[in-house]
Amino acid sequence: MKQIKTFTLIPVGGLGNRFEAISSILCFCREKGRNLEIIWFKDRGLNCNFDKLFSIDPKIENVTIRNAKASDFILRDNPRRRNLRIPRLFESIK
Repeated sequence: MKQIKTFTLIPVGGLGNRFEAISSILCFCREKGRNLEIIWFKDRGLNCNFDKLFSIDPKIENVTIRNAKASDFILRDNPRRRNLRIPRLFESIK
């Protein structure tokens, strides 16, 4: 049994930039048959939870969208002083 690969997207910027990134990756994952995980960060560009802005059509399968957890701010956020630049370690691993 072949395991389906999962693509993880962390959209950044304002609403328009995030919307464009999400719509593009949805098309890509549908075409390639991949699962999609979207991790939504609240930041200066857009300080709002995903649930307050959008709802996902139930017909779209293999897509999960969740608000960032505390561990995501340390491991997956942009490297910043407040997260001790720990994500930079993971970015350098190829």
